[in-house]
Amino acid sequence: MPEDDNAAAAHRVQVKFEFYLVALTFTVLGLSVQTAKFGGLVVADALELFSWVVLLLSGLFGLWRLEWSPVFYHVSDRRDWSHEIARQARRQISSGVQQVGVSGEDRTFPVDEIVRMHEEAVSRFDKELDGLQNRQLKKYRVQRATLLVGMVGLVVARGLPAFLGLFGRPDLFS
Repeated sequence: MPEDDNAAAAHRVQVKFEFYLVALTFTVLGLSVQTAKFGGLVVADALELFSWVVLLLSGLFGLWRLEWSPVFYHVSDRRDWSHEIARQARRQISSGVQQVGVSGEDRTFPVDEIVRMHEEAVSRFDKELDGLQNRQLKKYRVQRATLLVGMVGLVVARGLPAFLGLFGRPDLFS
């Protein structure tokens, strides 16, 4: 199905973007630490240090999100499996089957019980997925906001001395 291809492509792009964002954050942080020059303006120095802390937080939130991404996919896979079992069991009911054997069990089970059990499992998995998704979204918002604040802070910290120098006041915030 083309929709599945599009969904798979969207998923690949999203995963790459998540890794890119974390890599970008730590790269900018590392480069800013390596190229820092302190002693000019106290405000610029303080802003630079603040930006490092904020960028570190952004990177850590990104890593935290990446750590929990497989959990989301694992729960989603279990949900899909239970949904498929319930669908197959409903199909069995519609064709008149009342009892089915379950692999690994020595007895048969009522098909309607299998449907009920798996529909309950799907409901539990849906709630768990909602919670995971909400937590991941909150982490992403913090990651994005701290990256933005850190980047802007670095630009201002690095550009402030030059900007003040344009107006003949390089020592204004010393």
